[in-house]
Amino acid sequence: MTEKLVSIFLPDLNIGGSEKVAITLAREFIQYGLRVDFVLVKAKGDLLQEVPTGANVVDLKASNFVTSLPALVRYLKVSRPQTLLSFMDFSNVFAVLARILARAQTRIVIRIPTTLSLNITPWYKKVMGRILIF
Repeated sequence: MTEKLVSIFLPDLNIGGSEKVAITLAREFIQYGLRVDFVLVKAKGDLLQEVPTGANVVDLKASNFVTSLPALVRYLKVSRPQTLLSFMDFSNVFAVLARILARAQTRIVIRIPTTLSLNITPWYKKVMGRILIF
């Protein structure tokens, strides 16, 4: 039986809440026998040393999400992960776009961060979020 691959898409592994959650999830996934790839726009950050043993770091070697898109599309076509987790607004948009361009069967799981006390979101972000959800 082939191990299932879960990919975690982030800009980098600088210290932050999303990055810490991703590291924690990766540890649990590995314990359950899943393979894990950290797919990073740029492989940098203090949390790189926290990547659990058994997880793979894929460096897209890009300067931003826009320039990482071709490499992310190639990654989805070649690696064919069952699931791609995305944690941030811009990474969510590019994860969905890459899946469409790659014509991949990868399931995309996105986290839409929200802080109720800061629920003053520009209209264009609300519209983009609703489009991507449906």
